[in-house]
Amino acid sequence: MNCFYDESKPLVFDNDGSKVFLESVVNELLKRGYNPRDLEDFKKGTLDLFKVEHINAPKDPRGIMFLATHVSDLDAVLFSFYYEAMNILSKQEWTENDVLMNFLKQYFNFIGISREKDGSDIAELKKLLGPLKNGENCLIFTPGTITDVKMNSKERMLGAAYLGLSERYDTRLVISEYPSMESTRYYYSDRIVVPTRQSKEYYQEYILEAYLKLLEEMSPACREPVLTYKHSNNNKSGDQFF
Repeated sequence: MNCFYDESKPLVFDNDGSKVFLESVVNELLKRGYNPRDLEDFKKGTLDLFKVEHINAPKDPRGIMFLATHVSDLDAVLFSFYYEAMNILSKQEWTENDVLMNFLKQYFNFIGISREKDGSDIAELKKLLGPLKNGENCLIFTPGTITDVKMNSKERMLGAAYLGLSERYDTRLVISEYPSMESTRYYYSDRIVVPTRQSKEYYQEYILEAYLKLLEEMSPACREPVLTYKHSNNNKSGDQFF
């Protein structure tokens, strides 16, 4: 199948790159008969374009906290278009990207955080409590990439303390497969409940083991992601990109 973008390169967007990619998506949808100006048609067309499949997704998704692996800058869009509304805890590089935000804020609510902070910081946690209490869904890219999981990098399980909210809120783990026009899968765990008031190390160990189990369950096996140099070399504490 001919692809309208280079699948051999990582999907990471700066201002210029995001504009070019979004324009190419719109043009491809027009070729396929979709109307990008119509919200529902745009969502349907995008999910069809990347053959998005949600496996074991909750049937009544309200007030759910999704903790997903991260493989590209397209993850948030493809995942969240499946749902009516989504609050996305996002790196500031995204929320400060004017091109992306002018487009994406039409569909989602983004909560920007600094990547220099540990994602488990209580101030960041509090930003999610309002939406969850109101029955809104939240998406958090907690454990880094699939590569981080496969390398048993529990130090990369940033934001693992979100698991401490699982007794109060419906929490699901999600494996994000690298986007492709052949197939793009999101593989969900059942609802998890983890004891509260545990140590950071406890949550890191738990979430690493849980993601490894999900990866083993996927059939066919999860497609390997195309990562940037940064994402391929940030697996050990003390590394330049950790």
